[in-house]
Amino acid sequence: MANEVNFEAADGHVVRGTHTQAHAERGMVLLVHGITADRHEWSFFDFLAAELLGQGFSSLAIDYRGHGASSIPISELSLAGVVLDIAASWEYCLERRQNPSAIKVIVGNSFGGGASLLFSSWSGEIDHVVATCPVLSYVDDLDRVNRAWRSDLPTGRIHYASKSLPSSIVPQMYLFDLMLARTTRNVNLTIFHGTSDTDVPILASEQFIESRGSGNLHRLLGMDHSFSAPEGTENRAAVSLEFRRRAAREISTFVGSLG
Repeated sequence: MANEVNFEAADGHVVRGTHTQAHAERGMVLLVHGITADRHEWSFFDFLAAELLGQGFSSLAIDYRGHGASSIPISELSLAGVVLDIAASWEYCLERRQNPSAIKVIVGNSFGGGASLLFSSWSGEIDHVVATCPVLSYVDDLDRVNRAWRSDLPTGRIHYASKSLPSSIVPQMYLFDLMLARTTRNVNLTIFHGTSDTDVPILASEQFIESRGSGNLHRLLGMDHSFSAPEGTENRAAVSLEFRRRAAREISTFVGSLG
C-alpha cells in the first residue's frame, strides 16, 4: 500500500515522498532520484517500487530539495542539503520498518547516486547501495554539461543540466568527489548502467569500480541515461517506458537476491 508522507530534515526542510509498505517485509529500499527529476524518476521509480513490493520490499521514494513537491527552489540547491534529506529519509525508513532484520538498501539514480553512496559510507547501516547511471564525480559531470562553468563563477550562478544553480555548490562538488574516491570502499556497491548513456558515460562507472577495487557493474544494453531510449529511436517514448520497466525488473530481482 502506497501513502504520501512528509517529515523534516535536520535543517527544517520538509521532505515529501511516497512510502510503499510490504506485508511480509523482507527489506526496505530508499529511492533517491537525479537532478531535474522527482520521486517518480520519469516512471522508473514507480515501476521499481511496484517490482520491489512483489519481492517483499517496502520502499520510500522522495523529492529531495529543489525538486518535485519541495518548497525549496532548485536555484537554491546544495549537495549538503541533498544529503540532509537522504539522512532524514533513511531515519524515516528505519522508524517505519516492520522487520528489524530486514535488508536495508539505497537506490540512487544519476545525480542522487553519488550522494547516496557517500551517505551510506557515513551511515554504516546500509547493507547495499545500488547506483543507477550514477554521477560519481560531480565536477566531471559539470564539465560534461557546461565546459564554460568557470567563467560563470563571478556571477554567483552556474548553469547545470539546463538549470541555474548557486556557485556555492562547486566547492561542495569538489569535496564530495574527494570523499567518494577515498571514503566509500566500505560500502557494498552494485551499479546498473546503460551502455548507450550519452549523459553519464558508462566508462565513468567502469573506472570507478576499477579504482575502488570492489563492486559490480551490470550493463543494460542499448539504454541511454536513466534507462531511456537513445535519441532518434522510433517511438522513443514507448521504448523508454519498456526500457524502464525492464531495468526495474532486473534491479528488483537483484535486490531480492540479497537475502
